[in-house]
Amino acid sequence: CCCPICAFEASREHQRADRGLGYDPTEIRVHKCLEFFGCLADCCIVCGCFIQCAGCAAGICLGEADFAESSERLSNSCFEVARGLIRGMAWIIRVATSCMSAQMIYEAKQIKDAGSGLPGKQVGIGAPVQQQMWEGGSKVQVMPVAVGSPPVPQQVARAFLQALRDEYVHGQEGAVGDVVDNLPPDQSAALESHENVVRESRDPSTTIQNIARQWGM
Repeated sequence: CCCPICAFEASREHQRADRGLGYDPTEIRVHKCLEFFGCLADCCIVCGCFIQCAGCAAGICLGEADFAESSERLSNSCFEVARGLIRGMAWIIRVATSCMSAQMIYEAKQIKDAGSGLPGKQVGIGAPVQQQMWEGGSKVQVMPVAVGSPPVPQQVARAFLQALRDEYVHGQEGAVGDVVDNLPPDQSAALESHENVVRESRDPSTTIQNIARQWGM
């Protein structure tokens, strides 16, 4: 039934609009994956229909019964491939919906900043300590996510965070430069390190959310 999927999509769109969030990188990859396999399934169905019609015409007009029978078997194989792709896409949707539902539950526990509508610190959880990660056999320091205040005025910080989402999550090239290039040198220098962290991150969306929480936004 498509009703749970429709309800999930409506809830996710509402939370995205309510919290000022962009598309998650995993969500973008899922959409591209579904689009690719959907195109393959469409091609298989079109090929199957064409082969079946050609075989039927040959059988009726030319009396090629063997060709018509072989064409029907080949077209049925194309339809089976398409059905297999569609079943696989359905499982991708189920798994992605489960993962993103857990993400939505976590996001719902965040307190929104009343001024910006963006998520703030988490309910019932204190400021996290600095964490460490291991990558390639060496220890890598991760930016702490303690709640504080931004190094620039609130309005500038909100515009900078949105520009980070536009450029590194949505792929809008030059969005950060449009904001930073119009700032005084001291403010642009204060934001440069944060942009570098997002640029080098494997998950820009989560990194941007961590910066927002670090700034209490």
